Amino acid sequence: MLNALREVEKGVEIDLWAVPNADTTALVGYDEWKGCIRFKTTAPALKDKANKAVIEFFEALLGGKVELVKGAKSRKKTLLVLGATPGEVSDRLNRSLKT
Repeated sequence: MLNALREVEKGVEIDLWAVPNADTTALVGYDEWKGCIRFKTTAPALKDKANKAVIEFFEALLGGKVELVKGAKSRKKTLLVLGATPGEVSDRLNRSLKT
């Protein structure tokens, strides 16, 4: 999963594959082929609702400010977790996947 995380000046970037209109909102796991963390949301991909749901979910999960930096109109997205380290983000993501 660490391949989907990159430390940058402002924090950590996360490569994400988002699936809107799903039956549940959850982290699904790591997709080795795409090099992304897979995420499902019940929010539709209309009027930025899915993007807002992604940001809200990751802010709650990671306990900090999250910004969408790439992929506003794509399933492949890049999130920026401000002020975080890759270790902190990885630990929280792994804990969430195990529950």
